[in-house]
Amino acid sequence: MNAVCLPARVITPSTCGAAAWMLAFVLVALAGTSAAIANWSTCGKPCETPSSAVYVQLTPGDNPIRLVALPPTSDDKYSMLFNALTNADPTLAVLFADFIWAGAFAPYLLDLNLALTQDELNVVAPQLLQFTTINGARIADPYYVNAGFLYYRKDLLAKYGFTGPPSTWDELEHQAAVIMANETTTNPNFWGYSWQGSAYEGLTCNALELFASHGAGTIVDADGHVSFNNAAGLKALTRMQRWIGWISSPACAGYIETDSEADFLAGNSVFHRNWPATLGTLQGTPLQHLVGIALLPNDGPGTRSHGTLGGWMVGINKAVAMRGMAVDILLALVSPKTQVANFRNLGRLPTRSDMYFGSGLCQPFNLSHAQICDVTPLPDDYIVNRFSAQTTSNYVKASSFVYKAVNDVLVGRMSPQDALNQAECLMVALLHGRDALPGHCLFEVRVANWATSLVTAITSASIVIVVLCIAAVTAQSAHPVMKAASPSFCVAILTGGAILLSSNYAAAVYPPSWPGSCWVSAWLFAVGFALMMGALIFKHWRVYRIFRSTSSIGGTGFRVVKLTNVMLARYLSIMLAAVAAAMGVWMALQGSTPVSARVFVPSPCAATDQDLRQFSFVCAYNAPGLWLLGVGSLALVATATVLAIRSRHIAMLMYNESAHMAVCTYNIMLVTTLTIPVMALTSGNATTLLVIRAVATVIVVLGSVVSLFAQKFWIIAFYSPEDVDRLAKQRARRDTFNTNMAKVQPLPPL
Repeated sequence: MNAVCLPARVITPSTCGAAAWMLAFVLVALAGTSAAIANWSTCGKPCETPSSAVYVQLTPGDNPIRLVALPPTSDDKYSMLFNALTNADPTLAVLFADFIWAGAFAPYLLDLNLALTQDELNVVAPQLLQFTTINGARIADPYYVNAGFLYYRKDLLAKYGFTGPPSTWDELEHQAAVIMANETTTNPNFWGYSWQGSAYEGLTCNALELFASHGAGTIVDADGHVSFNNAAGLKALTRMQRWIGWISSPACAGYIETDSEADFLAGNSVFHRNWPATLGTLQGTPLQHLVGIALLPNDGPGTRSHGTLGGWMVGINKAVAMRGMAVDILLALVSPKTQVANFRNLGRLPTRSDMYFGSGLCQPFNLSHAQICDVTPLPDDYIVNRFSAQTTSNYVKASSFVYKAVNDVLVGRMSPQDALNQAECLMVALLHGRDALPGHCLFEVRVANWATSLVTAITSASIVIVVLCIAAVTAQSAHPVMKAASPSFCVAILTGGAILLSSNYAAAVYPPSWPGSCWVSAWLFAVGFALMMGALIFKHWRVYRIFRSTSSIGGTGFRVVKLTNVMLARYLSIMLAAVAAAMGVWMALQGSTPVSARVFVPSPCAATDQDLRQFSFVCAYNAPGLWLLGVGSLALVATATVLAIRSRHIAMLMYNESAHMAVCTYNIMLVTTLTIPVMALTSGNATTLLVIRAVATVIVVLGSVVSLFAQKFWIIAFYSPEDVDRLAKQRARRDTFNTNMAKVQPLPPL
């Protein structure tokens, strides 16, 4: 073929013949230096290596152009190019990219609307612009297009009595099995069907063709719906699984295009799925006149054949230093002569509107020579697009979900249904968020039965203890010990504790079974805690006021502070009214939002995909309302703690009530301080949360019972009221003596 030079504005002599450089990429890629491309105007055989195997690097100097080799697989190419673009390397000039990378590469590629003339922009087939235009920016020019087709051995079909290639997958399986059964007698390496089953982008293309041709959808439909997990999709994937080891070699599960093509060209299969480039590869081989090309099969009546649209585009790095030369190279690559040469020699389908898909370029029909025109014009619905438009920059990740799941089926790691479920769940979560996941994608984490039983048991036992204490306090209210402790305060504290404990029952209820349990638990907790802490605070305050004068030597005696049961009831009623008002505000803030909700559970060490899709039904309270209750409860604890510290050493006859009250308050403060952060750290585990909450309330209530009443009940059990009065009088005389002695001035030292 004749060389075509770049436009005159590129004056570097070594760039002449750039229109033919695609035909010399094997030599260039192997050499890896600009010296190896001194003459691009000729190309020796073979010229099969696709241009996407390199990118163009431009550096100042006599030989500015250098071709840098890329990895063989599409996914590795993507990674290398994406890293180079994000690093803004000014020497990275022109690169080839799969259509599906457009969304990810767009921010780093030059908008060709700003670099090309309108005539240069208008030559592209309009149907391809959707792949190279992102948010109005023309980030690349289409370089060539592909579609999946079926290659077949015409000689073998005729040999075994088949009149033509299969039109359905069932026919393909039948023909492949019949021919394979006979051919393996002389060629043990012979298989019926070779295709691409490795875990890479090519497998997504194969899977898309199978899904679409079975009527299962196009993986992600135009409206964004993830569509393949259905009966037709299961049939398609089960078919692919069945092929491995039957009509397809087990090695097929690791094949990429070059592997499967080599298998076919070696005469080791009768059918082969690949791109039109295989037409170019066939030239000059022993199979050149023995191979035909056809549409891929379908699943029979009601289904249609489909081939995945593939294609590569050529773009310019936005950060390139030598932009003018980069533009000229791009124009040479998409020129008519380059596209014709690529079509003739490499089987690449042109992207220009005047020769799209090889229009007008095919040779006269020849039974002995396969060409793309044997299957064109294609049915209008044959081409099926990959889902890059629906997924944009998420395409590479979304595609990996598909090909990894399918490959897991092919190698026996996963069943077809499990693979469909997994891929669907991952894709829906990626594209639409976890809230859009269908039910089978979710794994509910419910409170363990043992935890519910444990909470019920310890709560019930604790309530029994509290009720017995209330009965004992009431029965012994006339005893000097209990009378000095103010039975009304004690009963109020214990009653609040019982209500607080009962909130554990509501907390242990499965919210969907009784949505009201969330508010019942909140109300019982708020009322019980407020009643318990309110009575304790008023008790601290009363003790502090009555005995304040005794806290320092030289006081004026007891201070009379009258606090009757009626006054206590009034104060507690005011506090409970404030709590009720706060709860009302909280419920108003919650509004119509359901208080019971499905919440995804974060996993601190997610080792499986299931960990990422776990959820629990929890009481999803309004945050401001929850803060209101939390701050109010902490304010009660803080107030009680301050009063406890200030009154902890007040002498109260033989049983030192203020010290026990202080211990009670310290216990509540300590448990509250420790429980809140622990519950925050374990918020992802419903079982742990319930157990911690229940244990904390039990410790708070029973700790209060022990600190406030253990000594009192011990004294009541072993001392009569008369003994208590006698011991109290002795203690009073001793305290008076100690106080008077403290007033005596010590003698001066000798």
